[in-house]
Amino acid sequence: MKRILLLILSFLFLFSCTSFAADRWQWTTSSSLSGYFFDTQSIKYKSLPASNSVDKSIITIYIKEVYGDELKQRMVNYINNAEQTDEVKAAAAKVDHSIDKYEYDITRDCFTKYDSYYYDENNVLLGKKHYAQPQAKDISPESPEEKIFNPIIAYVKDHDAEITARTTGSKAS
Repeated sequence: MKRILLLILSFLFLFSCTSFAADRWQWTTSSSLSGYFFDTQSIKYKSLPASNSVDKSIITIYIKEVYGDELKQRMVNYINNAEQTDEVKAAAAKVDHSIDKYEYDITRDCFTKYDSYYYDENNVLLGKKHYAQPQAKDISPESPEEKIFNPIIAYVKDHDAEITARTTGSKAS
């Protein structure tokens, strides 16, 4: 009887651990080429150190794009046709997903991409790209970007205290 109880408790513990880990990346939308997820544990408001406050109209967020087979093949074809080193071509063939760092301006309804990190299916970093002069891009109605960012904004509204605490380094109330 003790063994059965211990086995049940072990399964419950393992199940709860995986469900907590899964909650970090929330699905936002999918297309025929990719699936998009956002990192709930990294969302922050823009910090304003001079006034010791936060600007809640601007968030920083990481978004994961998981590539489908067709998009992976398109990427490989593009890299193979471009003037790239063999190392870059080999890495492109292994890319499974990217995680991109964005700043989203809720008031202006636009976003800026700052960094992209490319991973294989085992989450091994294959390469990264920093956008030295990123440009803000407006989000038009019914665009793919709107489908990505609307669920994020809903999440931000529902988790304001948590995100404020994460931004300021204080405890959530």
